[in-house]
Amino acid sequence: MSRLEAGLLKLQKAPANITNLLKEAVSQAMFRYPAHQIKLNLINKLPEVNLDTKRVWQVLDNLIDNACKYSKEGTEIVVSAQLIWQEIWINVADQGIGIPEEELHMVFERMYRVEQRLTPEIDGAGLGLAICKGLVEAHGGRIWMESEKGKGSRCCFTLPLHVK
Repeated sequence: MSRLEAGLLKLQKAPANITNLLKEAVSQAMFRYPAHQIKLNLINKLPEVNLDTKRVWQVLDNLIDNACKYSKEGTEIVVSAQLIWQEIWINVADQGIGIPEEELHMVFERMYRVEQRLTPEIDGAGLGLAICKGLVEAHGGRIWMESEKGKGSRCCFTLPLHVK
């Protein structure tokens, strides 16, 4: 986190097959969370993207991990991706506890944990989403959260096709 904030994190970008990256992330998550129904939904064919696969993997892994941690066993986690204009749009949706609307704007802040008082039994430092935000923005993308308390959340991020 401190390397991101100081601008010291250098991305190692190269052309990458985002479809394979998504499939691998979902496959690994299915292994770690066998009690969840984790699915991948590719809406259209995705082109290669110039990105740091290690860092995008880190974002995907964190978002899927959060979706599983805050959802009951047996519920569905859907990772979807599609090409819209000159961006890849990736979503991780769950059927978990959701986030109160008045707190949505704070979820990407460092050390902020909405769920600490809602689910104190789940560990975490409150850095995961802040790191995801920094990594997505370092790629030239955007990240946001949509949620309804008690009905689940959907974290969305974009990766531009032509990253410098």
